[in-house]
Amino acid sequence: MVATTGLVEAIRVSPLLVTKHSWVRQVFFTDGDYVRGRQILLKFLEVSPSSSEFSRDYLLAPHSGFLTKRNVAVGHRVRAGTCVATLQDVSQVKVPLVVSAQVGRAVRVCDPVVVRVAEMPGRTFAGIAERIDRQLLPQPKTVVLVSVRNAVAPLIKPQMHALVSWQVRLANSSVAKR
Repeated sequence: MVATTGLVEAIRVSPLLVTKHSWVRQVFFTDGDYVRGRQILLKFLEVSPSSSEFSRDYLLAPHSGFLTKRNVAVGHRVRAGTCVATLQDVSQVKVPLVVSAQVGRAVRVCDPVVVRVAEMPGRTFAGIAERIDRQLLPQPKTVVLVSVRNAVAPLIKPQMHALVSWQVRLANSSVAKR
């Protein structure tokens, strides 16, 4: 049995961009909120180019996830292309792990792993070794990317501490004690 720790990361991070010049009328989220796809995040007022009337527009969440790095407030003037927040897709999360070269040789893609999250004692999650990158410099090591399906109502959030363990067949038993 080999065990190592790593920090949880979102499987995908998307910037939320404004498509038109406008003023922020209402903000419906704060940093760290979980939102569902198509949920209203911002309400805008914009001046129509053909008249002096205001029209209303909205920014919707493109998919479910956690919002971070909010950088708008009510009354702000935003330009097209402005990033107003970041949306972290956590339908699946990843945990990059650094292991020795010897342990890395014993790991295979699709090997099942057990993931325990320090912030949720007593809970275990099933994951798989999704990718294995071997590096030789500056010293031999292997980075194993573990992915965990995070269900409909995500429990695991980015920046949580994960302890990942799996069964490997090592040539030298001294590495197993690591």
